[in-house]
Amino acid sequence: NKDIYILSHFQSGFRFRPYSLLNEPAALCVYLILPLALIMFKTDKSKKEHILAVFLSACCVFSLSATGIMVMAFIWVLYFLNRIKTGVIKRVEIVLLLFVIVSGIAIICSTDIWTYFMTQAFHGRISMDGLMQSTRFRDLNSILYNRGLVETVLGSTLAYNGAYLPGWIRVYYGLGILGVSLF
Repeated sequence: NKDIYILSHFQSGFRFRPYSLLNEPAALCVYLILPLALIMFKTDKSKKEHILAVFLSACCVFSLSATGIMVMAFIWVLYFLNRIKTGVIKRVEIVLLLFVIVSGIAIICSTDIWTYFMTQAFHGRISMDGLMQSTRFRDLNSILYNRGLVETVLGSTLAYNGAYLPGWIRVYYGLGILGVSLF
């Protein structure tokens, strides 16, 4: 029963996250990051495109996708570094950037967002049936670094390995360096 499933997730601290028609919020972020990057590094942006970039970034943040938030933040950092390097950054942008940084730190310190992020990304969590669920990055060391030369170049097949591996890392695990370069 769907109601019992949803109720059990709410009782265990589960939060609903936006994911559109896709299977998880990280998949939504995959489709948001490319247009965000294209807009951010376009030389002559309109006001509507600035608003769209902020909207796409907010969607990434609200999805609570660890990978999506990290990539989105990386794009914004590159954008501001590029603006500073070229000397075209405006005073209002610096004030806005400082406001976002201070607000972000205040929100992180006053809520459990940081704990949720770290749990999702690195530590794992216990499901309703008592089993440990996989995380985004916890299993990377044991899976990716204990490989021989042949597995590194050709991959280990795309068969299920028991651990969650995000996007390109799964492609690398299954198809190796050769497969990623052809993918």
